Amino acid sequence: MKCKHIKSDGTTCKSFAIKDSDFCFFHSPETKQKHLEAVKRGGEAIDSHDYTKLEPIPVEDALSASYLLSDAINRIRIANADGSFDLRTANSLGFLTSKLLECRKQLLYEEDLLKNAICKDTKIDLATFRQLMQEYDQEYIKNVGDFIKGAEERYAEHKKHKNKAYLF
Repeated sequence: MKCKHIKSDGTTCKSFAIKDSDFCFFHSPETKQKHLEAVKRGGEAIDSHDYTKLEPIPVEDALSASYLLSDAINRIRIANADGSFDLRTANSLGFLTSKLLECRKQLLYEEDLLKNAICKDTKIDLATFRQLMQEYDQEYIKNVGDFIKGAEERYAEHKKHKNKAYLF
């Protein structure tokens, strides 16, 4: 049976009535005090959490999405004392893992596209291509690092002299 409480807009409450009552838990005069206590406990539980704001992870491609999903999986993977998982945790892990596997599939596809675009007519296996890309990435990181260091030095000089010539 549905709750017989009539809301301020004239509609009736859609919740089920509690046993031996015409009203639901929220609207029953007999459970009013219990309802208020439950609301208070719920508010205290929310306020009691100590959250830490995490650094944002920019999601621009399959690789960065993969890092984000892996990070989320590792953060929520908490077992009970007996080694079992809470149902919500298990469902979340299953969902995120399926998305991670989709992401890995996309990574392989993107890597193959990149290999074909770079190597064009040259037949090269994926392992060799990955090794070449790692060497390229290390050189790129070194050059970008040098560029950033130079830009920081030029900006420091600009701040000292307020001369735009130091920016370029």
